[in-house]
Amino acid sequence: MKSWCACIVLLAFICSLPCVLHAQRSREESQSIIETATEQAKVDVKRYVDRGQWMVCGFFVPVIGVAFAYSVNYPPKEEALMGKSPEYIKTYTQAYKKLARTKRFSWAMFGCSISTVTGLMTWGCYQSTKDNECCVDFWNCNW
Repeated sequence: MKSWCACIVLLAFICSLPCVLHAQRSREESQSIIETATEQAKVDVKRYVDRGQWMVCGFFVPVIGVAFAYSVNYPPKEEALMGKSPEYIKTYTQAYKKLARTKRFSWAMFGCSISTVTGLMTWGCYQSTKDNECCVDFWNCNW
């Protein structure tokens, strides 16, 4: 009886071994797909998201431009997804949207910062011209 139990356990182990090896290979392939999709999304964000456009948007419409840059969500280019697996498409789309949002928001904030500094300097010059003197050195002006 013990030999039959040992044979059944050994047979079950031998039969399940290919499944375990296939699962490990599948997990490695899945990890490779995720890494490839993420890297390609990074490349495409650099190529397709126009930083100048978002900087100008943040400069001329500071608060609304930044909010718009964060809230808008353009889909990735369809050419990048043609003929890819569903897992690749899902990973690529998520990575693209996240990276594009970060880049748009950062450049809009940069434009907003430039707009704020420019506005403060203009206001400072305006205040100093009230006394018929223009303060050239912004940081040492007497407000």
